[in-house]
Amino acid sequence: AMAVSPALDVSAVQRYWQGTPVGRLYGLAIGFKLWLYFLSHRRELAGGPVSVWRAFLGVFRGYEDEVFAPLWGLSGHEEYWRRCSVGEELVRRVARPLLVVHARDDPV
Repeated sequence: AMAVSPALDVSAVQRYWQGTPVGRLYGLAIGFKLWLYFLSHRRELAGGPVSVWRAFLGVFRGYEDEVFAPLWGLSGHEEYWRRCSVGEELVRRVARPLLVVHARDDPV
């Protein structure tokens, strides 16, 4: 079996990114694109479950709390990250040899 850049622990990746200058810069860039998306869809989002300011100010965490989690019926970013993570327990259950490939600078 082989996996290319699987998200083993999304929460750990988020903590890593938020703690690095590159990650913070990336967050600002993504946050800016999310803000443009929100502005272009403000009529559709008005009065709905999405708090544009909370989602924008929290960048990933806020967006996942306000958009992704409700969309999939989840309680928030923690549950979303947990469900998106492959997790060590799943990796331990693989019965065949497993090759996991990541880029050298991949925080995953």
